[in-house]
Order: sequence, then structure tokens, then C-alpha cells
Amino acid sequence: MKRRMIVMTMIALSILVLILVSCATPAPQVVTKEVTVEVVKEVEVTPSPGESWTGDEIRDATGKWLCDPVAEIPKELEQEWVVGYINMDKSHPFFSQWDAGMADAAEFYGAKFIGMDASNGASIDQLDPLLAQNPDIIGSQKDMDAIAAAALDEGIPYLNIDEGQTEYSPYVYGVPNAVAGKLAGEKLVEGLKERMEGDWQGKELFFLEFTHGGVPACVTRTAASAQAVKDGMGLDDDHILMQDPFAIGTTPPDMLLATLTANPDAVFGLIPCWDALGIEPYNAARESGREGDILMVTQGADQPTLEFLKSKPVGYYGVLQFKPYCEGWSWLETTLAIQEGIPFRPYTVNEFVSQDNIEERYQELYSE
Repeated sequence: MKRRMIVMTMIALSILVLILVSCATPAPQVVTKEVTVEVVKEVEVTPSPGESWTGDEIRDATGKWLCDPVAEIPKELEQEWVVGYINMDKSHPFFSQWDAGMADAAEFYGAKFIGMDASNGASIDQLDPLLAQNPDIIGSQKDMDAIAAAALDEGIPYLNIDEGQTEYSPYVYGVPNAVAGKLAGEKLVEGLKERMEGDWQGKELFFLEFTHGGVPACVTRTAASAQAVKDGMGLDDDHILMQDPFAIGTTPPDMLLATLTANPDAVFGLIPCWDALGIEPYNAARESGREGDILMVTQGADQPTLEFLKSKPVGYYGVLQFKPYCEGWSWLETTLAIQEGIPFRPYTVNEFVSQDNIEERYQELYSE
């Protein structure tokens, strides 16, 4: 990847001006005058071997998202790698930001990105059309084992996102679930302590762990949240309530309303596995007149979530930002690191958006 640059060279030329004076002087007099001449020359500059993109350059390239790189990608790739990803549903705001981050990173680094869309159908159905385009490495979120097994048969590396390890690939990538869950729990503890010292003083406190037993990432994430709240608030096991509506075949709002009805005088901290899994039942509680008895922290932070937080719901304390654009960007970085044979770091999350800073953060991300 060559870069063009203008080189300004200042050349001091000593121009000898011989002035022969013929008047009464018997011999010629020599006068020397120094003149500066500017020379402009355009040249081709090729990055030196081994030169890599820096963290500052990546943060500049990712603009408002300020993504931190997970690998030191060379400015000159070994070849134009072809990277394919099967998106579960590009119409979903979180997954569409994944796709945008992947595509932008590929363009920046000089790779080719093929983004397939399962449109909330079976991701495996998109595999053959993807393989027909001869990708060097592929990934998906859903149908992980089936797609990874097929990739293994084709001799193509597979990198999943957010779904943990598969036995068909040595690579794993995504939000660090235990770390994210713990951070969300610690943030909720801050809010709960304020409420318990204020209008919730003297009330019985429960923690609601809204999870999905069929998604291993969820189980890990919400369990870490529950442990952090249990430790931070000194709760016993009886006051940590698992809420897994998918395990019993009910809806999240119905499950929450049943819990509230069973505990009419109690108050509740709530952390879901993902934003909508908490916001939907939260709205049901609001409609039933129990919004004041809930304090919630969610995890994810796509645009609709931030819009909801921006409306300042009474019991919505804040959201741990997964920065889906950066997660997509860093996924693409990781695929290039695998192909280039260089080390890569895990993706990390550590930014919390509360009602105190939501207006500023929303303006940064979504203002025109």
C-alpha cells in the first residue's frame, strides 16, 4: 500500500556573480551573492518492511467510535485476504453495526470483505454462496458448529463472534462475557447503594438475573453479574432470582410481572444478557405501576437502546457499551492477524453510559 507524499527540498545554491569593474580599478573585483531556491519533487513512498498501523492511527480511522486495535496489522499485507462473514440479520441495529465495522476495517487495511445476510433465517444456508467466492477465512454467529465443521473440511479457518468455542476451530472471539457481566454488576451495585440509602431504605432487595439457558454466553455473562451484585450488596442466595423465560416457555414481561406480584413490597435490581431482554419486561413493569421498584443495567448499547436511556426512564441506571462497530472492526482485524500469523488480543469492553453522560455520548455517535 503505497503512500504519495510531497517532499520539499531547500537547496542553498551559491551563485557566483562575477562583476568586472573596469573603472579606475586595475584588477577585476569578484562579488559573491547567496540565493535560496525551492525545489518541489513528488515521489512514491512505500512503508518499510514490518511497519504496522499504530493505535493512534486506528482510533483516528474509526472516528467517533475510537476503536482500540487488537493486533498490530502490517501496512503491507502479504496479500489481499478475502474475509467472509455470515450475519444473522443485518436489519438488526446491533448486527448492522457489526457489518459496518467489518466492512470499514477491510477497506482500511486493504482486504476484501464479503458480508452475507441470513435475514434471521438459517446461517448455514448462506455457506455455499460464500464458499463460491473463495474466502481465505470465514465467520458467523449462528450455526457455529455446522459452519465451522464445513470450513474445516475445506481447510479454511473459522472465527466465530460472541458464541464461545467450537471444537472445529482453535479460534475464539467476542465480548469477554465474564468480565462484561462483572462490570455491569459492579455498576448496578453503585446505583443500588444510592437507592437503598434513599427512597428504597428499609425495603427487601432482590436481584433478577435475566438470562437465556440455551445461550452459553448468556449464562456466563449473567452469572458474573449475579455474583458481583451478591457480593456488592451482601445478598444471600434466596435473594438472587434466576429469570430464564425461555426455559419455561413464557415471555420475559410475563415472567417479570409474576415475580413482582409474588413480592409486592420488594425492590429489584435487574441485569439482562442483552438490552432488549431487560427493556421489554421493564416497560411491562412501568405499565403495571411498578417502575419505581426496579433499577436496571443492560449490556450492548445499540442506537435504540441509547435512545431509550436518553429518555431518562426512572429505573434505567445505564448500559455497559459493547461498541458493536468496534467489535466488528476488531473481528476483521483478528481474521487478518490469523492469516498474517501475528499475535492478537481479546476484544475488551469497559465503557459505561449512564443518564449523567447519555446526552453527550448520543450526540457524539449519532448527531449529523
